[in-house]
Amino acid sequence: MGRRAEAAGLIVLAAFAIASSVIVTRLGFSAMSPLMFATVRLVLASLLFTPFLVARRACLPRTRRLWLDLAWLGAFNTALPIVTSIASLAYISSTMIALIYALMPAATGLIAYWALHSERLTRPKIAGLVVAGAGAVLLLLSGSTGIPDVAFDWRGYALGISGMLAASASAVYIRRHLANQDTWVLAGGQHLFSVPPALALVFAAEEVQQLAGVAMEGWLQVVYVALMNSGVAFVCLLVLNQRFGAVPSTLPSYLIPLMTAVLGAVVLGEVVTPAMLLGGALIITGLAVYNRA
Repeated sequence: MGRRAEAAGLIVLAAFAIASSVIVTRLGFSAMSPLMFATVRLVLASLLFTPFLVARRACLPRTRRLWLDLAWLGAFNTALPIVTSIASLAYISSTMIALIYALMPAATGLIAYWALHSERLTRPKIAGLVVAGAGAVLLLLSGSTGIPDVAFDWRGYALGISGMLAASASAVYIRRHLANQDTWVLAGGQHLFSVPPALALVFAAEEVQQLAGVAMEGWLQVVYVALMNSGVAFVCLLVLNQRFGAVPSTLPSYLIPLMTAVLGAVVLGEVVTPAMLLGGALIITGLAVYNRA
């Protein structure tokens, strides 16, 4: 297999893993609440990373600062984005949350410009940000949900955007303070640290008892999401970044909204409104301009 074909395969597989995970997550709401689904997924993902860390003979963090960094990332780069994005699916469609997270590279660039003096906003990058931002504003003003018979509720957008911004800020934090740390240690460590805050929310909401009534179908759904999103997608993006560079590792962002829209329509009966099509086109175009600048 040539390098180009290998890269294309990894890009498509990563996009499908993430898009299908979003679809299966919405299906999982019939088995457990969004908060419980997110928490179980985090627990399973943490268990998934453990053998990789053992196989790599990863050392435990040796400084108090690194322990604190992992705890911070576990809460704000893993638990918060996952819990809020899953909760948002009760109000907006899978395609809508995919479009919101497509804004993450642009949001990361803006935050990096403010926080990292080495980052520059060139005119093409600014143009890309303006176009993508116009798409996001259009989606907000349209009041589209993408779910038949579900009226606009600001909580859907608020949950999705807050999680996306938390992940973007965390990406900048990693670039500024943890650029030289082992990728597997960072990924595994923050997943392990994401579990306590999620469990605390579950106990506070008194949702633990619902686990007793979860059918096998519900368990299979959450296992699928953990394996595909935190396993397959993560490995594909890691390999893309290490073997082909930073730009190819961002290319799944263009495919995820399209795949999610198709799968959402076929599996969940979601709809794509004209406003979503136009807003999504502006976001993807802006993202392409920004990444090429």
